[in-house]
Amino acid sequence: MNARNSESSKQCLYEIQLTSPCRVTRMLDLPGSDLRGIAVSPEGDRIYVSDTGQKKIRVVDRKTFKEIAEFAVQGHTPETIALSPAGDLLAIACPNTKILFLVDPVEETPLAQVVGLRNSAKDMEFSPDGGTVFVAQEEPRGGIAVIDVHLLAYDMVFASNREGESYQVYLMNAAERKPLRLTKNHASDRYPCWSPDGQSIAFISDREGTPRIFVMDRSGSVKHSFEKTDPLLSSPSQETSLDWSPDGAEIAFIGVNKKAVKIVNVASGEVRTVIDGAIPPDYAWLRGLSWRKSDGKILINGQHPASFFQQDIFLLSPKTRDIQQITKSQGEPTHWSAPAASRDGQKLAALRVSNSGPPLSQIFLLNADGTLPTPLCKDLRALMNNLRWSPDGRYLVYSETTNNVSHIQVVGIKDEKPLSLTTGAGEDIEPDVFGRSPPQGRGDK
Repeated sequence: MNARNSESSKQCLYEIQLTSPCRVTRMLDLPGSDLRGIAVSPEGDRIYVSDTGQKKIRVVDRKTFKEIAEFAVQGHTPETIALSPAGDLLAIACPNTKILFLVDPVEETPLAQVVGLRNSAKDMEFSPDGGTVFVAQEEPRGGIAVIDVHLLAYDMVFASNREGESYQVYLMNAAERKPLRLTKNHASDRYPCWSPDGQSIAFISDREGTPRIFVMDRSGSVKHSFEKTDPLLSSPSQETSLDWSPDGAEIAFIGVNKKAVKIVNVASGEVRTVIDGAIPPDYAWLRGLSWRKSDGKILINGQHPASFFQQDIFLLSPKTRDIQQITKSQGEPTHWSAPAASRDGQKLAALRVSNSGPPLSQIFLLNADGTLPTPLCKDLRALMNNLRWSPDGRYLVYSETTNNVSHIQVVGIKDEKPLSLTTGAGEDIEPDVFGRSPPQGRGDK
């Protein structure tokens, strides 16, 4: 515990024996300090104390009961602190600036931060698995902030008309949920897609008249404009119509005629056509694709021209042009759309959409060959679009349309709990996710 010594106006760290007879066993003077929060490592060898007076975290060796280190939190004033159960994450609340930091307590380096806390964070605790931080608020509104540690590792891009204009591309950390506009024009910028290294974003835009594929960096500066591309830029739909190759050297896209899968070389801008025409038996229109990172094959969604309700998923080899049918919806009360491959290639996520009544859909997980389709969420939901896997396989990201308004959602593969990441009256569609180095330490493998 910590307390103020009234005689010297100093604050001290005390060790107290809680068994009878209760007594102070050791005391550590910390001149000039204003101690607020305390956390003890799971091994019991280190004590972390927040000092608002000196704007730093003090580290005390439990055995010697002496200060062995100290570190600042980027100039912010730390108050409430908490250690994860594994001891590999130190959460530090700085109410004055309304920021929560996640720090490696051994390396003393910030791993992630969440902005927008209230200025009355008074208590904090990790969940038993270390995946969630709960921050209790003291002000009259009260409440508990729930922060998913894993979501801090995800940077999202999506298209939105939330500012009342045409669709533009936005960047947002999944936990912070503060969208940053990357493109600023009166054209339509859609289908943003992360490069494998997370340094570039491909998207489709009609800013030069005819829709083309562009590539920009994380700040929104355009690096490439591919004049020879003719991508499909339709009204918002269930599909994602472009994706990067596993090595980041190429981008695959659906041609404007909805009948071709084409690939543009990022370095040269040259375009080659992989297929152009109906997929047997007669899936003449192509609606979306996902480039599988495990083996370089491309999942595509084909539609029978005679019926919107006859859609299925196929697997295309860009090298041999061989095509394998994965699902079969003919004669079924539902159809398949929006395929997305897990990073390891073992699983396939797709939407199963009802063919009658209101457009309700359900996320299914399938084996890579289409067998054992299993619903991820047990209930039918409003229309969902544009499935994407998080790189670590923990979540699926998508947009969901309810009452004619679309927002970005995530759902856990294990807990099956959908979570809305965006709000408001604007349309937030076509998300993609990139996983930065996650704020997890040596205990989460």
